[in-house]
Parts: sequence; structure tokens; C-alpha cells
Amino acid sequence: LCFSSVTVHAQSDADDFLIAHYEFDGNIEDALGYYHGEFVAGPGALTEPQYMEGYDGTANGAILFTGDNQNCYMINVGTFCPSADGEQGQMTVAFWGYWNGPTGESQDIINKRTSYDAGQMMWGINQHASTGHVISVRRRGSEISDSQKGMPLQQWTHVAVTLDGTEVHFYMDGDYYQTMPYTYGTSPDSPIHMGSAGNADGSIRPQDVYNGALDDVRFYTRMLTADEVKILYEGVSGIEDKSSTGPAISQNYPNPFN
Repeated sequence: LCFSSVTVHAQSDADDFLIAHYEFDGNIEDALGYYHGEFVAGPGALTEPQYMEGYDGTANGAILFTGDNQNCYMINVGTFCPSADGEQGQMTVAFWGYWNGPTGESQDIINKRTSYDAGQMMWGINQHASTGHVISVRRRGSEISDSQKGMPLQQWTHVAVTLDGTEVHFYMDGDYYQTMPYTYGTSPDSPIHMGSAGNADGSIRPQDVYNGALDDVRFYTRMLTADEVKILYEGVSGIEDKSSTGPAISQNYPNPFN
């Protein structure tokens, strides 16, 4: 008799909690098709996003923010609330970042806010002089969590931040390094921006523009585990997206099958 074997490869259930994914391969679209980005220009002459080589070597595979408070822009990706759509109060933001250094201004990397007031802001991920140039999660008042590490200068770095409404956990290049207290603000309907912060009227705040690039930005509706963050950093299939959740047929093992 001849036998064949079928192996079903099960992915991490983190797939089911990926709510938005921005690959930035020459566009500002959500790879899942839901929350496409909107270009919001500053006072200068820029009319479309700028790109650079991505963390994985893809040409025009990362979005570049100038750090110039005149020729600047931000990407508005809508008002979805990761902490409200999955596990109770949990969320993860993960991205590859390339920091081009201090500018003397604030640098908002990714945030969910209408203004800095606690009542109009959920969270903001930053790296600038006031944080000591480290990755931080902040809003007005006592909710200031400045971690021990910052993205190094001009080097692709993977960052993951997980939150549950009472604590924030920081990861860099796949490794966990710190937990700090952090309570969400009270504005779940505020917009999510990348590359700067917005004003109440939806315009960009030029004094808050990020000086660097972003690639492979992901929002999850639960806290990823340390193992899942490591997998995400290493690029191993398993928590990529919802596009490959079906069964796969593998070669018989051993071959020939006895």
C-alpha cells in the first residue's frame, strides 16, 4: 500500500487580532483593506508621501517623514480603537522604525489623539528630547511612561508596545525589556496618526513631526506574548496576517513512506 500524509499548519491566533497592517510599499493602504491612510500636509509644498528603502531592502518600501516642520505631513488612518475590538482593553502596536535624530521639537511617531488633553487622547508613542530620546507612551498628566531604550540613530529597529489599560510593556528588536504603569485616556473615538500629531480641526501639528521612517506598522486587538513579538521580529510565518490561514499539503515524511 502507498500512503500519503497531510499536515495542517496552524498559525498563531494573533492573526485573528490583527486589525490593521501598513506595509508602506509605495502606498499608505491598509493591507487588510479596511483603514486606508489619508495624507495630511503641513504648511510646505509636499503633496504626497515620501518613501525610502524598507527594513527588508524593498525599494520605496518604507514611508519617510522629513522632521522638517514646514515640508512635513502625517498619515491619518481613521478612528478605529484596537483596545476596544478584541481582548478586554488590550492592544499591541508594532513597527519598524528608522530614526534620523533630534530636531529640537517633539516627535510623535504614532498616536491616538485629538489633542494632548487627557480627555481627547488615548495614547501617544514618542521619541524626542523631553523623553530623553527613548521610546515612550504619554498623555497629559501623570500618564508618562518613558522606557529605558530609544531607537538608535539611522538604524532599522523593531519596536513593539503592548498595553492593557493599566500597564505598558516595551520590546525592541524582539526582546522584552520593561514594564511601566500606563492608563488609557478617555477618547476612544480620537483619530490615529502616524508621523506627527493632529490638532482638533484635523490639521497637522508641525512642531510634533517625526524625524524618521516607518515600515510594517501593525495594530493588534490584544497584547502579543513575548514569543509572538519575537516571531514578528524574526519574520517567521505565523502572525503575518489573515491571508494564509488555510491548510497546506506537505511532502510525505519520511520519504519514501514506509
